[in-house]
Amino acid sequence: MPTVEELASVMDLTPGDLFENLVADPDAFYWIGAPSPILANAKVAWSFADTGFETDGPVTASVRRWCVRGGQNTVG
Repeated sequence: MPTVEELASVMDLTPGDLFENLVADPDAFYWIGAPSPILANAKVAWSFADTGFETDGPVTASVRRWCVRGGQNTVG
C-alpha cells in the first residue's frame, strides 16, 4: 500500500501532469499502508477531494487500493 505522501504526490494538477484529470470524488477513499493511530482495528484512508485528506476507517470497510511500486530512483 502507498504512503499518504505517495498518494498526495499525484495531486499535482499541473497541466500536462499524468494525473491532471483525476476526479476528486469525496466518497472515494484509498487505503494507505498505515494503521490508524487513533482507532483499534482501523486503517488510514486517503481522499483526493478538495486538497486531499486522510481519515480512519475500519479494516472491514470496502475501500479502494492504489498500487505503487517502490525501489525506483528518478533523476529530474
